[in-house]
Amino acid sequence: MKWVFYFSEKNLKKVEENFFKKRLKPEKIMVKTLNGSVKVHGTNKRVIHNRALEDRIKDQLYICSKSVYPELEENLVLTGCHSLLVDHLAKEYLEPTKEVLGCVMLTQGKYRIPACVDQRAEVWDHKGDYTVYHVALENESPETNYAIWANGLLVESCCIKHFKTM
Repeated sequence: MKWVFYFSEKNLKKVEENFFKKRLKPEKIMVKTLNGSVKVHGTNKRVIHNRALEDRIKDQLYICSKSVYPELEENLVLTGCHSLLVDHLAKEYLEPTKEVLGCVMLTQGKYRIPACVDQRAEVWDHKGDYTVYHVALENESPETNYAIWANGLLVESCCIKHFKTM
């Protein structure tokens, strides 16, 4: 069984039921990465208050819609600091990405573009408190994350080191 741990209307109920209510052991679940499947180290959730501001800040939610990202199987909602992964970083994204992440970063050879920087992602206009989910995959290096598929879009997973501080 393969799971994707990102907030969407379709998979939210599965994540709630299977990981947080039944308490399945994450290490028995595999997640599809760019280069194959990897065991889950752990899952986590937190509440974010979505202010739905016009300003593109990292501490709110953004929607990647199927109409803008044709590879999506369904719309995907991400936090502003969560990154989409691309082959090339466009020049106009260089400085804003550095402002959010501190530097330009790669995950499995793909450039990270935070959702709040990617102009294709729109501010999610639903104000309120929402639960967001994180997944960290097994890795010998606790500072390394993976490129994983979320609803058909390539995004970053959480690294074990960051996961443990949440």
